[in-house]
Order: sequence, then C-alpha cells, then structure tokens
Amino acid sequence: MCKRIVFCILVGLSLIPQAWAGDKGLVGALIGAGAGAAIGHAVDPTGGSGKGALIGAVGGYLIGSQMDSGTDVPPPEKRTLRKIAQNCDYAYELLEESRRVKDKERRVYLLQKAVRWCPGSPRLHNDLGVAYYQRGRAYDRRRSSEELKYALKLAPDYRTAKLNLQRIQKR
Repeated sequence: MCKRIVFCILVGLSLIPQAWAGDKGLVGALIGAGAGAAIGHAVDPTGGSGKGALIGAVGGYLIGSQMDSGTDVPPPEKRTLRKIAQNCDYAYELLEESRRVKDKERRVYLLQKAVRWCPGSPRLHNDLGVAYYQRGRAYDRRRSSEELKYALKLAPDYRTAKLNLQRIQKR
C-alpha cells in the first residue's frame, strides 16, 4: 500500500511542469492530493490515503486557482497594446497610491498593476522602470532599462524617461 502511495505521489509530481504552464488550480490539486494521501495514510493505514488524497486535491485546487499568476508584467516586446483594455483612470489612481507607499515591493506591485490597466502610458512605464531600479535587485536593472526604453518607444520625446534611462545606464 505504501509503495502505491509513493508511486502516485511521484506520478503527480511529474505532471506539475505541464500543469504549471496552464491551470494553477491543477498544480494545487496535484500537490494537495499527494500530501493528502500521505497524511491520510499516516492517520489511517487501512484506507485513509484515498480520503486524504480527495480532500487534499479539492483543497489544493481551490488554493491553486486563487494564485495570482499576473503579478509580473511581461517584457515590453511581448506586450500588445490592442489586446489589453485600457482603463487609465484606475491606473493613475494606482500610480498616486504607489507614490504614497514607502515599501518598494508594494510600489512595484502597484505600478505593474497600473501598467496592465493602461499599457499605452509612457508615464506609467517610466515610473515602473524607476521603481524597479530603486528596488535594487540584481535582475531589476535590466527590467528598469526595458521599461524606460518602452516608455520612449511610446513617446520618443519623453524627456523624463530619457533622463532616467541615462542615469541608470551610468551606474
């Protein structure tokens, strides 16, 4: 019985990469089923693994489907302005909120969300680029540069974005 549980868990884990590309709920269900089976078997070796797997799968699916897969903004070259509806009023509310926030992670999150709401705004891309740079992670410098270049692609005469891009390239 224990060997079957281990086998089922391994099969479930092998499906995670394929599922991850699609439905986050499916990933949660696979992980939950494996964990539930192991816990259920530990509690009741005569049949608890089946009940545990079922409960774990349902709970895992519910939690997995709630995972926010849209926190990262795709690189500018993969964005299309026409596919995303523009709601710039809400985006600029997020921009104002981001300016009042001291936490750098929260600021980046708010600006990423604003860019998703209004992808054609050079100002939002400029501010997101600056926020990435200020956050200071190793990979944020490249992301910062991409955002500032994209702001300039949208508005080639945008002086603030030009200056910000020059500043981060000097450092």
